[in-house]
Amino acid sequence: MLRHSLQSPDPDRYITREPVQHLDGLTGTVPEEAAEPVWTGVGRHIARDGD
Repeated sequence: MLRHSLQSPDPDRYITREPVQHLDGLTGTVPEEAAEPVWTGVGRHIARDGD
């Protein structure tokens, strides 16, 4: 979704792991890694509490 929204011929150049992990937390998506990344927890907290 992020890659498509950038409308860039090389979107991976602009998307790092942290924004993807943050989006996972905001949207409630299960992260690909076994342990939950920090940014996924931050996004989940923001989505849950609105802060």
